[in-house]
Amino acid sequence: MASMLEKIDEMLLLAVYKKVCTSLGASRRRWAPKPFVARSFKPPTTYSKPTPPRVMIGPVSSLSEPSPGPPSPSSSPSPAASSRKAIWYFEGIYAYSPQIPGVRFPGLTHPGIVGTAPSAKLLNVWNEREKRLAETSPQTLKLFEVLHQRPLANLPTPENCLLGKIQEGTAGWHKVANEAARTIPGRENGGNCDIKNLSRGSKVYLPVFVEGANLSTGDMHFSQGDGEVSFCGAIEMSGFLELK
Repeated sequence: MASMLEKIDEMLLLAVYKKVCTSLGASRRRWAPKPFVARSFKPPTTYSKPTPPRVMIGPVSSLSEPSPGPPSPSSSPSPAASSRKAIWYFEGIYAYSPQIPGVRFPGLTHPGIVGTAPSAKLLNVWNEREKRLAETSPQTLKLFEVLHQRPLANLPTPENCLLGKIQEGTAGWHKVANEAARTIPGRENGGNCDIKNLSRGSKVYLPVFVEGANLSTGDMHFSQGDGEVSFCGAIEMSGFLELK
């Protein structure tokens, strides 16, 4: 079933590409690279009540140009044979890639992650719930065929654990690292939602579980479809948010 869906996706993509090439003359047309990216900034912001995010984009002075063409095996982000990588250039409100010629995507910038901090009680609920999922699900049951190395649950682990101001080697780091929730799944606090509609002018109301809320945000997307159904289905970018 999965292989059939992949073939259908390839046929649809090829049909769209041929149509675009025919209408735009993509084999001869090129958009001049005018790199435009944004700075990465994640302030330690706290709020006592729900506040809608206002998204802004800021340029940097320079960007090293990647060479066009298909990615080499060493640069591919996944060992899966069907994985692909596209390098994006930003030009005004559009993004385009040498790896996807003849197509430009309009920007709908939004943060993939917007969430509040859980209480200690809620954190324990998450860890117990996801532990049961990991223990009772067959190892062959993964997210997608192309994500064969990714499990259904991401349990707490000290490996590659980023805990903000709590530095590795300091008192309490190991205990927190073994309890802190991974941010891959969305949960009751919001979190990794990947909703393109959470853009400029939108409002989102999140529950507050601790004093100050400890709102966190990140994972900036320039544009995206209806969710990151293949785990990395957005045009990723660095960026900064202004929250009022």
